[in-house]
Amino acid sequence: MSLTYNPRFDDIKDMSIADGLKELLIDYGFTSERLIRLSPSDLASILGIDVYVSKIIHNAAKNQLRQRESGVSNSTTNLFMNEHI
Repeated sequence: MSLTYNPRFDDIKDMSIADGLKELLIDYGFTSERLIRLSPSDLASILGIDVYVSKIIHNAAKNQLRQRESGVSNSTTNLFMNEHI
């Protein structure tokens, strides 16, 4: 990840995706809000990745925003999911 802390990218860092994808999104200056405004095909074109991967990113961004709006942290969600698997 970036060596310099920037709170603007906290939502990206908290997304449930691979670290390499997080780095790519941060390098391109994406936030969760910006990601959900793009279609997965547009995101794939911008990043030079498969549409399948961009759909994963898009869904993770939507989930991240839902969690933030509901006040549920990613770690709380992961704990709940691990207890119920």
